[in-house]
Amino acid sequence: HRAAAGTGVIYACSVMPRPANATMAGREPYVVALIDLDEGVRMMSNLSLPADADPYAVSVGAAVDVGWEAMPDGRHLPVFTMR
Repeated sequence: HRAAAGTGVIYACSVMPRPANATMAGREPYVVALIDLDEGVRMMSNLSLPADADPYAVSVGAAVDVGWEAMPDGRHLPVFTMR
């Protein structure tokens, strides 16, 4: 494995009006995106948006930065925010 800067752009995205996973209940609508990291890796992740943001305004090509969401079991999941 190798380190990554945690920056990239949105390759594709989809707004989820209903939770596809029970752990996302209460967070809808939320955005799932394919992120192209600057190092050339493509990964799937959620976008973290401000509460007043329109999830339908997220666009392909938008620049993003990684953040980490703490899980109850101690793990941390990568979640991206738009710059």
